[in-house]
Amino acid sequence: MREAAEYLLKKLKEKGADDVVIRSVKSEGVNIKFANNKVVKNGLEMMHGIGVFFTKDKKILATNFQDKDPKNLKKQIDNFVNSSMKFSSFLQPSKDYNGIANGNFKYKDVLETYDKKVESIDEVDYVQKGINTANSEKTNGIFEKNIEEGVLLTSNNVDKDLKGTYLYFSIRAFNKDGSGHSNTCSRMLSKLEIEKSSEEAAKIAKLSISPKEGDSGKYDIVFGTMPTIVFANQIAESCSPFSVEAGISFFADKINKKVTNIDFIDDGLKENGYNSTPCDDEGVPTQRTSLIKDGILKTYLHNSSTAKKYNTNSTGNAGLVEPHASNLIIEKGKCSEVNDLIKEVKKGLYVTNIWYTRYQNYLTGDFSTIPRDGCFVIKNGELKNSVKNIRISDNMLNILSNIVAISKEKKQLKSWEAHDPGFVPEILVKNVNVSKAKI
Repeated sequence: MREAAEYLLKKLKEKGADDVVIRSVKSEGVNIKFANNKVVKNGLEMMHGIGVFFTKDKKILATNFQDKDPKNLKKQIDNFVNSSMKFSSFLQPSKDYNGIANGNFKYKDVLETYDKKVESIDEVDYVQKGINTANSEKTNGIFEKNIEEGVLLTSNNVDKDLKGTYLYFSIRAFNKDGSGHSNTCSRMLSKLEIEKSSEEAAKIAKLSISPKEGDSGKYDIVFGTMPTIVFANQIAESCSPFSVEAGISFFADKINKKVTNIDFIDDGLKENGYNSTPCDDEGVPTQRTSLIKDGILKTYLHNSSTAKKYNTNSTGNAGLVEPHASNLIIEKGKCSEVNDLIKEVKKGLYVTNIWYTRYQNYLTGDFSTIPRDGCFVIKNGELKNSVKNIRISDNMLNILSNIVAISKEKKQLKSWEAHDPGFVPEILVKNVNVSKAKI
């Protein structure tokens, strides 16, 4: 990995590249899919991937390529450099590019990012444990394990070795016409909540049997952790200067303004955080950043280039093409568990999952999303029947300003609509608009 990265850096500089960032990563991955309570696919993949970012005369190129033949690695790199330089000559210079960080950084140790026990686990046994715990008519899902080693090199004296283990388990349980979904992710085997997540999915599936047609109207909604991580990703995406300048952020012109009633944090140093790392993609030390403090939007996510443009400091969130989040955290809870949130609701819904979250207007925050799996009526603080065929049609800024309580307990998860992981609670939102879904 190091040999490849050093050689590539050398060749790009010889060809006249100005700024260069190279991330060379070797990974061993296991991917197990299960359906109808049985393992249906068990895959092992070993890869050496090289991520490259370089500039020449403010022309930017970022790409990846795979080391397919170690014996011909230098030849592959030579061909890559020649073709990339030729391609970059057709690009236009970026007026907004302001360079990468200078190196010689000191990095903090990040706790619980590598677990040696992960190397020797029997992945099928863990999948079977989840299936057995759910004890449902049918379960579908996936188990992923990745072990990565890498090196980050830049033309500005960054040289950092990286190592990590990654675990992810997702399960959807079915009981007659009811379903429930839960997942868990972790860097440490002991903190991967397979049994807890399987129990949660099975419980929701059993409770959601025989759903009735839902009614449109205004509801107080308790959102479970699965919807909350999707909302957290929407917040993070709107905190990117790229989104602001592209006109797809509902946080444009909202710095130092009240936007919600919670604290929203990005923490690249979080213990056992799925995206925790000592440095970002250009080598800047990661940190804990309060994006929203006491409900006030304090900053966007920044790399070195956007930070210079906005006359501020990097938040350690490069993404070289655009800044991105690390581990998202929602804080300022006042309730101990979801039952306390439900007890506060006289007329409302408990939404355990959502999908197809789409915007009618990114800039204003107008969006819709569809409840999936268990969705329940709340009357006078108690769960009643499950409902189906409804759509949440509201505005993201309205959702944020109407958060009135969150649970103290948080769960680390991500999902197919929430690529950035986070530690999120369940939340209570007042006056959410619900419409009938078209079938």
